[in-house]
Amino acid sequence: PIDNEEKKEKAFQSCIPIFEHIRKASLHDDIYNYIEQILSTLDIDIHVKDGFENIFKSIIEEIQKLKLCVDTSATRIEGQEKTIKEQGITIKEQGKTIEEHGKTIKEQGKTIKEHGKTIKEHGKTIEEHGKTIEEHGKTIEEHGKTIEEHGKIIKEQGKAIKTLQTGLRNLESQWLLRNIQIDAYEVVTLFRFYYVNK
Repeated sequence: PIDNEEKKEKAFQSCIPIFEHIRKASLHDDIYNYIEQILSTLDIDIHVKDGFENIFKSIIEEIQKLKLCVDTSATRIEGQEKTIKEQGITIKEQGKTIEEHGKTIKEQGKTIKEHGKTIKEHGKTIEEHGKTIEEHGKTIEEHGKTIEEHGKIIKEQGKAIKTLQTGLRNLESQWLLRNIQIDAYEVVTLFRFYYVNK
């Protein structure tokens, strides 16, 4: 048995190059020639027994049919592999595009974040200005109240001055009337003195 196994192994090793040719052969190649090479390598004569040649031809036909199915399947698989490869390339390109969009969105996010910080800072500045303006408004309001109070005081002083001016006018009128009375008295006195003396 060991000798037979060794013979089988040696025979198989000697047939490997022929198997490689069969594997790479096209559909239209005559596989019968390859089979004859294998049988010749193994020292098998297909003409020894009657009917063996017909059986061998039937086997060859089945092998041809099987090879046709295998080649058809291989062609279909090759087409599917090509389609899958093309789809893979498309998916890869789409992945790159998505990655680029992701980077763009990330950059836009950073920009928006920076704008948000700037707006927040401006908001704080505006809030501070608002507080300052509010304080100025309060100060102006207080000044307004003070001016209003001064206005009231000036108005009261104006009334007092007007009353004083009225009093002065009355006093001046009294002095004028008195002067007129004095002048009239002097005229009458002079008139009486003149006529009396005459």
